[in-house]
Order: sequence, then structure tokens, then C-alpha cells
Amino acid sequence: MSNRLDSLWTTIEFLGTLTNLEFARRSDRGISPEHVALGGAVGFAYYVVRDAFVGTFRERPLRYLVFVTVWTAIASVLFTSDEDTDWSTCAGVGIGSLAYRVADRSRNA
Repeated sequence: MSNRLDSLWTTIEFLGTLTNLEFARRSDRGISPEHVALGGAVGFAYYVVRDAFVGTFRERPLRYLVFVTVWTAIASVLFTSDEDTDWSTCAGVGIGSLAYRVADRSRNA
């Protein structure tokens, strides 16, 4: 991915994460640290598994589509009917994803 596109995507993801944290903060129960941590682990693990075993859509389209389908099923188990928990989990997924991007950039620098 080009640096510009990567920076744009990181900015959008960061803003989405902040938005989810704000919605979680304003909810009845507030931010749930357990669900933020769980979402963070899932967000980080997604990129670790994708980069180590799957590759990108352009490299291996069928493998990538199977991976995304399976990962969507795994992630859907995390979300409950409780809106307060969902906001915290979504924020955690964004944090984990951003953490992977930072780690990947420092590793490649």
C-alpha cells in the first residue's frame, strides 16, 4: 500500500476508534476495559495472522476471502446484544489494529 493511502487509512481508523471510545464513554456503563482489551487482541491478531499466513487480496484472492469470512464469524461472536459492550469492543479492535500498524512500521523502518 502506498504511504499516502496507508496514512489516510490509519487516520480514518484512528478517528473511528476515538468515536467508538466516545460512544462507549457516554453509554450507561461507560468504557469496559475487559472488552477493550479483548477487542485489541482480536484487532492485533487479525493482522498478525493475515500477514503471516494469508497475504493480501492481490496475492492470494481465494485464501484472503476464506480468511475474511472465517474471521468475520469469529469476530461476530465477540459482539453481544449489549450496545455498551459493543462500543468498547469496537474501540479495542481499532486500538489493536493501530498497534499492529505502529509495530509493523517500526519493524520495517
